[in-house]
Amino acid sequence: MHLIHFTHKVSLTSIALEIHSTDQSLAGIVSTAIQSLNGFQLNHAEPQNRASSRDFAIFDCRNEFPTKVPLNVHNLALVTPGLNNRETTYSSGFTDFIAWPLTPAELSVRILGRCGIWSHEGGYHRFSSIPLVERICNFMSEDPQRSVSVRSLARNFHSNHNTINRLFKQEFGLPPLAWQRKLRLEGAAYRLMRSMDSITEIAAEFGYPSPNNFATAFKRHFGKSPLQYRRDEARKRQDD
Repeated sequence: MHLIHFTHKVSLTSIALEIHSTDQSLAGIVSTAIQSLNGFQLNHAEPQNRASSRDFAIFDCRNEFPTKVPLNVHNLALVTPGLNNRETTYSSGFTDFIAWPLTPAELSVRILGRCGIWSHEGGYHRFSSIPLVERICNFMSEDPQRSVSVRSLARNFHSNHNTINRLFKQEFGLPPLAWQRKLRLEGAAYRLMRSMDSITEIAAEFGYPSPNNFATAFKRHFGKSPLQYRRDEARKRQDD
């Protein structure tokens, strides 16, 4: 068994992913897929604070299905495409599957989607108890680079822009795009603290292709430039 730790950079959800396979290359393939996704960051060790965490396991079922599936984690079956394999997946006790060859996009959808399902099953909501707002927030958080408009959100979620604006202001005191900007900037601030990536790279990851625009927005939100914020946070960690 191989264990991979990674973080969803916007919601800061820590994810532990077990890989159960006799194929020694599979863990590397999964790690590479995670690295290629904008919304995730690989961790070299288990995060110290796992208060917001999810546990997953991928079982390699390309040749055969296991006789027993543990129930204490969310289990994904890695299967070759085919109706019989999908049916066997659920009858064997798995809650979802990933098709082989594995693609980063499918891995992201399966994991983020399941996190959302868990939030509703457990009575916990990542962003909002209002179902429409929760779905829109999840959508915007999945890819921080994604550009949206209120009208496009209304079209995609079968609502109207007045309703979406009203619900967001009711829930957060902010319209949707201002909420997205806050989410991006706070996600970028976390990356500034936890990585050595350049400010330009972090800006691009969080939807700011122009470093100057990013610096302006960041200073307006935090009262200091990204570079000063990084230096101040590093100094705090040294003092601790």
